[in-house]
Amino acid sequence: MSCGVPGYGTRQQRLFYERIAAAYAPDGVLLVMHWNDGQLHRDEVVATYREPSGVVTGNPTLVWNLAAADSAAHERTNDLQMDQIGLELGRLDAAVRANGARLAIVLFRNDSDPGWASLSATVSSVLGVEGVPILDLGETLLAAAASQDLRVHESDPHPNEIAHRLAAEEIAVFLRRNDLVPAR
Repeated sequence: MSCGVPGYGTRQQRLFYERIAAAYAPDGVLLVMHWNDGQLHRDEVVATYREPSGVVTGNPTLVWNLAAADSAAHERTNDLQMDQIGLELGRLDAAVRANGARLAIVLFRNDSDPGWASLSATVSSVLGVEGVPILDLGETLLAAAASQDLRVHESDPHPNEIAHRLAAEEIAVFLRRNDLVPAR
């Protein structure tokens, strides 16, 4: 059962599991994370100076200058977001285990942005020690295609149909290898 909700951050994903999905008593929970999962959509819109439509607002040069001038503040925010992501992932893992299920994480990395290192380190430090299986799709995807060929659009870094096809194949292997689904 897919419980993905556009615009949800890690906290909302945990709350959704606790309040709705847990009632279905799943044997396993697969959380697929993208680079912006620590933010709510409205926060992402503000932080990237984009309208909900994805269109950059105002003069692009001005937007670039504002982003560059404010980069130190964004870095601090990202560190705080990573701490919050770690906290929420720990809570999600505890809730899943309390219900007798297993959590697994997939990092849907379709580019080589350095921000991924922070997310990967956070996920690994919080869940890796708990034995939660973690799959970082970055190596597989970036070995198969260039980053720009794995994006919806140059202004939208979310994974496109090529990235999703490659990811589905890799995730199936990951789930079987970790006994999260029966082998065929």
